[in-house]
Amino acid sequence: MNIFKKLDAGIVRDIENNILKWIWIRRYKTPIFILAVLLLILISKAPYINLFFNSYLIIFISAILAPLILDIEYKPLFTFSIILFTLALVLWFYDRDSAEAITNYIFIILFSGVIKIIFSG
Repeated sequence: MNIFKKLDAGIVRDIENNILKWIWIRRYKTPIFILAVLLLILISKAPYINLFFNSYLIIFISAILAPLILDIEYKPLFTFSIILFTLALVLWFYDRDSAEAITNYIFIILFSGVIKIIFSG
């Protein structure tokens, strides 16, 4: 019970205010991003165009658009890719196919982080 008495409500209030500010600033960007991903999926199902689109390309384009549309910073992207790289190293000894699939996603995340760095400054 002493743990709950030591918890400062001001910290929780500040965190909640920061989250609400982030949502309020980006309230129109999330539906635009969802619409862009849905349009990519629809285009990939169209006849003759689906010959050029596969699942990795849709994920690649969506991952490039996500930091640009949603204003995601590059630091969380690189942190997430390091975590996935550690997981891929562990999986490499167990199942190489899974590790290679995770490595493909790591390259996509790193590329989107680099694109965000280029466009941000």
